[in-house]
Amino acid sequence: MVLKQGDLILHSDTEDGWTVGRIESATGTGEKVRIKISGKEGLFSINQIKVVTEESLRLQPTDLLESPEVHESLAFQHIKNIYTAEKYCVSMGDDICIIVNPYSHDLPGDGSIYGDKRMHKILNVNKNEPYTEAHPWHLAKEAYRRLCETNTSTTIIVTGESGAGKTESARAAMKFLTTASKSSPVVAERVMAVNCILEVFGNAKTARNDNSSRFGKHTSILFDPDTLTVSGAQISTYLLEITRVTSHGSAERNFHSFYAMFKAPEKMRNRLLGTGKRPNDFKCLNPGATNRIGGGMTDEGNYTEVVKALAAIGIDEAQQEDLLWRPLAGIAHLLNTDFIKSGKEDIVTIADDAPLTSAALLLGIPPESLTFMLTTHTIIIKGAPVQQRLSLSKCAPIRDGLAKFVYKSIFSFLVDKVNESLSTTSLPENSPRIGILDLFGFE
Repeated sequence: MVLKQGDLILHSDTEDGWTVGRIESATGTGEKVRIKISGKEGLFSINQIKVVTEESLRLQPTDLLESPEVHESLAFQHIKNIYTAEKYCVSMGDDICIIVNPYSHDLPGDGSIYGDKRMHKILNVNKNEPYTEAHPWHLAKEAYRRLCETNTSTTIIVTGESGAGKTESARAAMKFLTTASKSSPVVAERVMAVNCILEVFGNAKTARNDNSSRFGKHTSILFDPDTLTVSGAQISTYLLEITRVTSHGSAERNFHSFYAMFKAPEKMRNRLLGTGKRPNDFKCLNPGATNRIGGGMTDEGNYTEVVKALAAIGIDEAQQEDLLWRPLAGIAHLLNTDFIKSGKEDIVTIADDAPLTSAALLLGIPPESLTFMLTTHTIIIKGAPVQQRLSLSKCAPIRDGLAKFVYKSIFSFLVDKVNESLSTTSLPENSPRIGILDLFGFE
C-alpha cells in the first residue's frame, strides 16, 4: 500500500473502532507506516488503514454486502451512518441482521423498532418484493415461510454484548411468530408470559444494562403440523449467574425479583419482609447504592406484570406467595445473618437471632435446625457420625451456598412450570418448530 498526502482514510482507533482522517504526511511502504493526521503522528500497520472515498463514507446500504467494497472499516462506518439516520438495522446477506440498540421506544417514522405498525408493514410485504428496510422480523418471517412451504425447522440466534438489546429482540421474535401464524390469543398470551417471568427472576441491572439477562435461553416454538399455528413451546435455560444472589458490583443490583417483591401488597410485604422494611435493610440488595432502574422499567411494573404472567401459566396469587415470594424473602433474611465468636473456646454463634429466625420460618426450617446447619458439620469416623463446630471463616460460605441453592431451585421450578403450561401432548414428536437461542452477553 502506498499512502500519500491528501488521502482520505479510515484508521483503527482504540476508542471508536475506526476513525475518519486525511493524511497530512506519510513515510514508509512496508508493513508499517508513519502517518500524520490532524496534527498527530502515529505508527500504523497497513491492515489498520483503509483508503476510502467521500462517497463510500456517506453510504447507508440496507445490506452491507451491497457496499461497493466489503471491509470491516467501511462496515463500521455504514452502521454509524445508519444509526445517525435513526434507522438502527442493517442486513448482511439474507440470514444476518445487525441492530444497534436505540435505547428508546419512541422513534420517528413507524415508531418503535418492534412496534405493531412496523410489524404489520412487514407482514404485508409480498415474498417476491424486495425489502425496503432491514429488520430482524424479516428473518422471523423467512423462518416461518420455510416452515410453511418446506416443513423446515429453523433456529434464530440472537447474540451480542451486554446491553445490545438481545432480550428485547428475542421477545419480539416470539411476538412476531405468534402474530404471523394467527395463533390462538390464549396460546400467544402463555408464550409471551414466559418472557416476563424469566426476565423478572433471571435478569438484573448491571453497570451497562438495566435489564441484562443473567442466563442463556433456548425457546423452541412448536407449531401444529396441520394449521401451522403456534401450539406451544419448550424452554431450556443454562448458566444462570447464581453468584449474583450473594455478590454483585456497587453500581449493580441483585435479580429484579427481589426488588419487585417490595412492591407486593402491604400486608403480604409486612408478613414476608417485616413492617416498614425496604431494600436498603437487606445486605444482598446493595444498601447505600441506587436501586432504581431505567429503560422504561419499574419495580412496580415488574411485580404487576409477573403476577399476571404467573397466573396465565396456572400459578395463582396464593401459590405465588407460598412457592416464590416466601422463599425469596427467606433468602434476603438469611443473607442478613452474621456470625461471631463467643466464649473461651471461640465457639461460633449467630450474631442476631432475628434474621435467622425469620429466614427459618419462611424457608420452612426449624430455627434450631438452620442454626445447626450453618454452624456445624458432621463427619464419619469409624462408621459413626461425629459433629464438629465450624470455624468462623466457613459459616458465611455455607450460608451463601444455601441462599444460592434456594434461588436456583426457585428458578428451576419456574422453568418447569412454564414448560408444563406450554407443553402439548397432542403433537407428534417431529412437529415443525422454530428455535430462538438467546445467547446472553457479559461485560
